[in-house]
Amino acid sequence: MDKKKQQYLLKKRQSLQQEIVLNKLRDKISFQIAYLKKNNFNFTLYYKNEYLTWLQNSLPFIKRENCSGQLDYQINPNTFKPNNYTFSSSKEMIDIIREQLPKVISINSLVIICYDGGNPEIEISLQTLLANPTTFINGAETWLIAKNKSVVLEYICFKNTLSIFILE
Repeated sequence: MDKKKQQYLLKKRQSLQQEIVLNKLRDKISFQIAYLKKNNFNFTLYYKNEYLTWLQNSLPFIKRENCSGQLDYQINPNTFKPNNYTFSSSKEMIDIIREQLPKVISINSLVIICYDGGNPEIEISLQTLLANPTTFINGAETWLIAKNKSVVLEYICFKNTLSIFILE
């Protein structure tokens, strides 16, 4: 086999391997992707966790109280004094999100949904999020970041809290 053919086959193999990895990552958020496609909502997936990395590098994180897991962290609430909201049901959480987020993020803005654990990040419009918030805000730790990085919503399910951090 000549060198050109070997290089071609190697690139094709690497491309197929990368597609397998991306498919496995998409499977982690298949419910959200199916919802977005079914409703013809625009979305973009990010696979390199650039927003979660930005969040962790830009804001101070602390170990969550009463948690011993390796990934049990939250944004330090003493840094930016977030607006905190406690809820006791998913309906209350939805009402808080629908009432509070449009006050700090323009309804036409894009937001990025980040999950701890290596899942792809999902870029959607705030309108899409508000249509069904629990489809996207449902992991143990979920962060919603305004695309312009001016606002972060932090959801910690074990505490039944939403914290909105205004960064600008």
